[in-house]
Amino acid sequence: MNRKQPVSLEEIARNKTALEAAVAAVRAAAGNPVYPAFSDEALRQRLGVPATAQGLLASIRRQHAKDAPIPTLRHSVFRQYKRCGKRASYDTAARERSQRLDQIATAVYLGDESRLDELQDLIWAACETTCWILPAHDWALVDLGAAMLAENFARLEAVFCDKLDAEVRQRMADEVQQRILGKFLDDDDPGKRNIWGKITNNWNAVCHAGVGIAAMVFEKDPARLATIFAQLFRDLPHFFEGFTADGGCSEGPGYWRYGMQHFVRLSDALHKFTAGAVDLLGGELPARIVRYPLAVALAPGHDLSFADSRNGHLSCETAALINRYLDEPEIFTLCETGADGQPLIRTFGDLLTWPEKLPAPASDCPYARDAVLPNLGIAKLQGAAGLVLGIKAGHNGEHHNHNDVGSFLIFQDGIQYICDPGAPIYTAATFSSRRYESAFTNSRGHSVPVIAGQLQSTGSQFCGTLAVSSAAGESGKKALVEMAAAYAVSALKRLTRTVRLDPTCPTVLLEDDFEFGGDKPLAVEEAFVTTWPAELEDSGQVVIRAGAAGCCVVTAQMPGLFQVETMKDESREHPRGLLLRRIVFRPDWARAGDCRKVCLSFSLEAARNH
Repeated sequence: MNRKQPVSLEEIARNKTALEAAVAAVRAAAGNPVYPAFSDEALRQRLGVPATAQGLLASIRRQHAKDAPIPTLRHSVFRQYKRCGKRASYDTAARERSQRLDQIATAVYLGDESRLDELQDLIWAACETTCWILPAHDWALVDLGAAMLAENFARLEAVFCDKLDAEVRQRMADEVQQRILGKFLDDDDPGKRNIWGKITNNWNAVCHAGVGIAAMVFEKDPARLATIFAQLFRDLPHFFEGFTADGGCSEGPGYWRYGMQHFVRLSDALHKFTAGAVDLLGGELPARIVRYPLAVALAPGHDLSFADSRNGHLSCETAALINRYLDEPEIFTLCETGADGQPLIRTFGDLLTWPEKLPAPASDCPYARDAVLPNLGIAKLQGAAGLVLGIKAGHNGEHHNHNDVGSFLIFQDGIQYICDPGAPIYTAATFSSRRYESAFTNSRGHSVPVIAGQLQSTGSQFCGTLAVSSAAGESGKKALVEMAAAYAVSALKRLTRTVRLDPTCPTVLLEDDFEFGGDKPLAVEEAFVTTWPAELEDSGQVVIRAGAAGCCVVTAQMPGLFQVETMKDESREHPRGLLLRRIVFRPDWARAGDCRKVCLSFSLEAARNH
């Protein structure tokens, strides 16, 4: 192949010649080692230093008793999804068994040879599992769970090829060929095709990573390997189509971490396998995509948790792999750290990719800056005394969508006083026509108004626009969302939400300006969601109490009545068992005169007694 520069995924997406060059590079590399360094004793010795410093081996021994029984993935639990729509029990059991395999592999790599049989037993048990497909995904030939297991097997083969019994290695290879690579190329059953190849969310990256990495390790036939990657290179670019031009991810930071972790693993493996001929992270869009988590981070472990997202840290592995190809040392600040300030090694991948030299500490907190993603429609603004405001516009047809145009959250010192509830416990209803029956996904569970008794509607046509003024001055920073188009209410002509930060104190000022298409105003129910206890005081204010951390006082600057609703039934869907409260304000239009503006303030205060 006569190319001076590596082929990027952006080139592959728009240039047939680049696609053919990438496939040729993979075909020529058939049989090459994917992870040549992993068998290097010098690398093991180097990685042993941070592992010892963090007490990794001792921690694994405490968590996983030697020769403990391997949990059975029971048929009755597998069938819960089909029988009653529940999936959490099986998903949790499968995840725990996968994590144990990961941890025991780490122990063996660090020199605990006494756990080698346990590692092989865990591999064998995974091979014996009737179905690698997770119960909720039986429409797929290959799904997330199956792809991740194949990817894991490929790494275990590369790292422990000189330690595993020959029959264990052969069993892994046979199962991957039958369950993954053969299914990936199987076009005989259109009803169970790998339709994730054409979609633009995390499935595309995760499944292609599992297939691609497994193929590089286990597929020795150059022609068959080339066929696999020809299909992979045709479909993988769809993953980038799911990001906005500013690098934004509408699935939220939790799914960004999930999808990108596997994408950068594939990118790194391909780069090594093809001796640098293919670099999926090359180009302009990837450079913007990898900075997305900084834009939506409130603090390490805390995010703008819009859509089906959950708070979490960036893995050290993801940060390290990105920085092998892009100069983005600031993203290490989003990793979980120990008492010494060093990133924590939580997984085998974290250990194997531990950088030779960690970046110097940042001179400031790179996530503690204002950030605006105009194409995605999200803003993060820093206020006084550590207050952070997050707000979104966007539309109601996004990946892992919630009907939440205009929703906002208020954060300080690890506390979301006004929150986004994030993802519910997943059931069959979550990804069905019943999705928006849940308060976690419909607009009732978000801090947006109910207009004339109507919640926001679903679909990309129900949208908002965002404008931000982040210049600090006497008037303070502000975000403005035009959001009337999020409602299928014909008499609502305009709804302009302005959220302003007081430049002198930790206070957020909210103003919703309505224009109605008739002589009389429509009924409006403003709503603000929190997981902290909230009480209506005799003064007419509502106080959100976050224990010793402090409180948030919600005050109206116009006539109307507050009410606090406890969402007991809806909260059963909360993954952490938290109780949602909904602070409702109903403006008194008659007493407000000609004004059609709702004006409220949210003031954070030190802990106090009420």
